[in-house]
Amino acid sequence: LPFILKPYRYRKEATPMANLTSKELSSLEDQLGAELLLVKKYKSYASLTSDPQIKTQYEQIAGKHQNHFDRLMGFLN
Repeated sequence: LPFILKPYRYRKEATPMANLTSKELSSLEDQLGAELLLVKKYKSYASLTSDPQIKTQYEQIAGKHQNHFDRLMGFLN
């Protein structure tokens, strides 16, 4: 996910990220990637099912992981 985080790494103004170690930043990148993958997977699963209840569950799970991704990105803003 360096393409997502690159603009944030080199900001000159003080940000919450300035207090992160390289190991913490690496872990954050890994978690962002995992959350993004889960969003994509569950959206894909939702598009493949014809059962409306299952479709709704998959969409809700995708939304939960999108929320996780957005919250993690918030640490970088």
